Amino acid sequence: MAYMSKEHAKEIRNNLKKEFPNFKFSVRNKHYSSIRVSLLKSPLDFSIDLEKNKPYDYIQVNHYHLEWYSHSDVLKRIKDIINAKNYDNSEPQFDHFDVGYYVNMNIGDYEKPYEQIK
Repeated sequence: MAYMSKEHAKEIRNNLKKEFPNFKFSVRNKHYSSIRVSLLKSPLDFSIDLEKNKPYDYIQVNHYHLEWYSHSDVLKRIKDIINAKNYDNSEPQFDHFDVGYYVNMNIGDYEKPYEQIK
């Protein structure tokens, strides 16, 4: 059964701060079964919304396909820090899901848009 403790969420938050001192993250423990990590501020410029001709405010990141995003190397390092103590013994073809905890990654947050800092 998926489980995320407050202590583990705090450890992830501290590791992200240590690895990326110029970035601001929101790290939340959701229902003790998942971790939600949102990149709120950084010097990185993410993809442009072509319809509005401005940077995206909020992107839900598909952490299985980080190559879809600009700065995928940074997102991969963030994912590695989040999953340092996680496991995935799932067998989707048999409808069996067994993970240490679920991961949600975002650029920006629905409550607070992403901000590029200089």
